Amino acid sequence: MNINFVAGFAPIVTDMGENRNFYKELFGVPLEYEGASDYTATNEMESLKHFGLWTLLDAARSVFDEGEWPINVPIPQGTI
Repeated sequence: MNINFVAGFAPIVTDMGENRNFYKELFGVPLEYEGASDYTATNEMESLKHFGLWTLLDAARSVFDEGEWPINVPIPQGTI
């Protein structure tokens, strides 16, 4: 099997600012974000069409329509 690219990957984070700095400064990921939305992402990585940081709060809202992640559900580490 020859994989040419991954459509998207997003680590799920609890502290956007800390993780934005981690990926951008330590690994050189060319992250950009809109201050109003706080969503941080890039489409500028080779073999990866989209890399974004997704907060656990946004994941809870999207998956469960709740303001926090349910304690009886394991916390996800990322999405592919």
